[in-house]
Amino acid sequence: MSAKRWLFLTLTLLLAGVICSILLAAVLDPYGIFRSARGRKLYAYDFERSAKFFLNRNYVPENYDALLVGPSSCSNWYLPVIAGHHFYNESLPGGNAAEGDLLTHEALQRGHYKVAIVVLFPTMTASHVVNQKMDASSLEEAIGSFHLYYNAAAQLLVSKGMRFHKSHAGPNGESELPYTRSLTPIKFENAYFAIDPMGAQQLQHIVKQLQDHGTRVVYLIPPASEPTLELNAANFAQWKQRILPQLPSAPLLDMNEPSYLALRSNMDNYIDVFHMEPEGAARATQMMAEWLTKVLQ
Repeated sequence: MSAKRWLFLTLTLLLAGVICSILLAAVLDPYGIFRSARGRKLYAYDFERSAKFFLNRNYVPENYDALLVGPSSCSNWYLPVIAGHHFYNESLPGGNAAEGDLLTHEALQRGHYKVAIVVLFPTMTASHVVNQKMDASSLEEAIGSFHLYYNAAAQLLVSKGMRFHKSHAGPNGESELPYTRSLTPIKFENAYFAIDPMGAQQLQHIVKQLQDHGTRVVYLIPPASEPTLELNAANFAQWKQRILPQLPSAPLLDMNEPSYLALRSNMDNYIDVFHMEPEGAARATQMMAEWLTKVLQ
């Protein structure tokens, strides 16, 4: 075979592979990129950062008019329709403001959101590191990538009645939490509450870009388990006092306040010191919904 013919065949095979990959991605379309995502129920079974980034391109704007942005402390909070608004839970495991900023920016490119709940928690401002290269995500990944085919295969398996091994983010973004139950109170080092200046700026930018798009923003401090809160009360209070002046003014629901003591003191509500059991998350969500309904009146 001549070098010219070999080159022609190689390029032809590569082109055919690219075309097949695009066609396969369009048929599977687990992220709602290639056809209308309105009314569909799309999941993120793994690679949640990449999946949610692409789901925010069309799926979230076409199906939801409200957002919750935060870390894993609220990731399994199933958000019902609150005050007439359909919420998508953008929470990420170990998430911070840098990652929340990327998701919010993507969601705002094609969507309009009437309400957004922004979670205030030390991990949101602990650093500005973006994990799993989410800041380098490109449309090519939605055409052909490992996470694309992984999530597509998972959706196919689940549609056939199989229980996929990996916990997933449901159609409205809420996730199962597969953590081992551990309720031993933890005294955190002061460094846990340190505020990275860039992280604080990115948290501020999340709020500002939402408000600039006409979104009503509220803040939420989720409830730590009471024994751990008692050990870290001073640091939590100081973190709150430092971060609030750096953020645009907005209503705040602080579930570490005394009025939520019964919720925090019931250890049946918790998986660990910060993450709640589904039943506990449901109780917290109901309390938040009651507060939010009043705020939005």
